This record gives sequence, structure tokens and C-alpha cells, in this order.
Amino acid sequence: MIETTEQLLRDLVNRKLLPGKYFDKLKPNPIDAELPHLYYNPKDHKVGEPLRPIVSGMKSPRQKISAFLDQIIRPIFDKLTPHSLRNSIEFLKHLKKQGTKDQTLLYTFDITDLYTMIPQQESILA
Repeated sequence: MIETTEQLLRDLVNRKLLPGKYFDKLKPNPIDAELPHLYYNPKDHKVGEPLRPIVSGMKSPRQKISAFLDQIIRPIFDKLTPHSLRNSIEFLKHLKKQGTKDQTLLYTFDITDLYTMIPQQESILA
């Protein structure tokens, strides 16, 4: 994965799609790099305690590229989607700022098939 990531970056530089100064900043450090790994957190508030799959990419050979692209895309996303909330704290601040009435009803939804591309049973066996 380290070699393919470096080759991808070299190819982008050679095709002048990425300035050369970014190659060293984005290439993975072979000493610190780790493969992404899959782990599960139990949903202990649910019947049967199903698992929530999480893929950790910290220290992944492509983590620097992801952070770099996020810096480019995030301002565009934030400008185009003014109603996006990053976490529950932002949601609570937004509610406080908007003001709610005593009659205001809040609803929550439990999305059961959010990760339809990751079959739970197969990923557990892997």
C-alpha cells in the first residue's frame, strides 16, 4: 500500500496534476504507517447488541492525502451545505440559537441500513 500510494503521487506529479512540493508532504512514512483496520463497537442499547463497524484509517499510508483533500473540499462543502452539523454539540448549539417553544417536538431516527456496503456477518468472519 505504501508503494502504490507513492506511485500514485509520483504519477500525479509527472502529469502535472499535483505540484511537486506536495510529494514529500503527502507520501507515507514507512516507519509509522499502519494498514487501516476494522473494529466493532457494540450497540448495547439495542436488542441482541448488534455491532457498529468502524474502519480506522489513522496512520494509514493514505491518511495524509485524505487530510489534504479535506482541507480543499471542506470549505466548498461548508459553503454549499449551510445546514450541515458535524456533531451533537453543534446540534445543541443550533437549537439554542434558534430557540424552541414548549410545544416543539424533536424526533430521532434509527437508520438500520446506513452501511449497506459492509456486510456485518462477512466482516465479522474476516
